[in-house]
Amino acid sequence: MTAKTFNTEGLSSRQPSNLGRHLLSMIRKLKSGEFRLYSRKKDAKTGKRKNLGTFGSLAAAKKHERAVQFFKKQ
Repeated sequence: MTAKTFNTEGLSSRQPSNLGRHLLSMIRKLKSGEFRLYSRKKDAKTGKRKNLGTFGSLAAAKKHERAVQFFKKQ
């Protein structure tokens, strides 16, 4: 197997590239088949991420994540 390498020249560490944008998404698939949306930042006290909802489909979870990001920026 060969390791994939990515050209990171010119990318700012503060702004994610489209390449790594999926890494910021905190949607995880549960054993039950549902998808759970978690907070991007960990809680300082517990060290865990907040549960922002459980959804039946990935599309529904992504839609809710966009809504969360929209209201966070207001």
